[in-house]
Amino acid sequence: MNRDSDQVSRANHLGAAALILRCCCSRHGFVYGIRCDEHARFPSQRQRSTAASAPSLTVSQIIMSEATTLFAMVVALYFTVRCAETGRLRFLFLAGVFAGWAGTLRVVPLAALAPSICIIYLLPPTKRGLKLAAKTLTVTVGFVVLPILWCWYKSGEPALTNSMGLHLFNRVVTEQKQLDENGAATKMLIDLLGGKDPKGVPHWQIREDTNIQKLGYFQQERLLRSVAIEGILKEPWAFVASTPYLAWKLLMADASGWLPGWGGTSQRYPSLENPPSFCIYCL
Repeated sequence: MNRDSDQVSRANHLGAAALILRCCCSRHGFVYGIRCDEHARFPSQRQRSTAASAPSLTVSQIIMSEATTLFAMVVALYFTVRCAETGRLRFLFLAGVFAGWAGTLRVVPLAALAPSICIIYLLPPTKRGLKLAAKTLTVTVGFVVLPILWCWYKSGEPALTNSMGLHLFNRVVTEQKQLDENGAATKMLIDLLGGKDPKGVPHWQIREDTNIQKLGYFQQERLLRSVAIEGILKEPWAFVASTPYLAWKLLMADASGWLPGWGGTSQRYPSLENPPSFCIYCL
């Protein structure tokens, strides 16, 4: 009876973790739920967690990173449950690797997976569960740090992506319209734009300006990042206070109009690439 109770408890924990993933992913076309098998012999067998992707794996969205991210998130939770049941290190390692992979693909899944993993390990709270959760999350962080170190080695800047400045500019200057007109980077941007006010203008329109295009991508990213940081430092509490509203606005927004843009192939930057280990040529 104790074994069955533990299995039921574990299934309930996974179900709670699935609800968190659903909250974070359902607005992006993902579906995550609980399947009940009425013909199963034990209650624990009737409460199995399953994942299903609605359009993300069946239509043209398959070229988007969200499809791979969903797979990595589900597999990470599966190996987390297996580790919680058996305590085997190979399941712990695989759970951390897949959670880290999901984080490198979309970053945001880390915010969903971390509490999900803790729920599986720590309900009910035990020292063993705490150790497993800490080790799994350590592997996750280590996996995410690897590409950051690689980017640092190849470009001189530790970063998980090379577009943070563009997104941060949209968050601060475009959406919130928060700008420090006396900042050095802000003055430079306004001068390059011929005195135009950049507030409310998305980064892709800013980058279409002739003078901005002369800078090159990496210089553009650094400039817009500096402008956004200057805006944050001018009124940091206003930045913090506006975050929940903008988060809710994005959560409730219809993202279907962005699919063509998200589905495109990003530009390749040779400076961040390494030579292939081997090549196959077709004559």
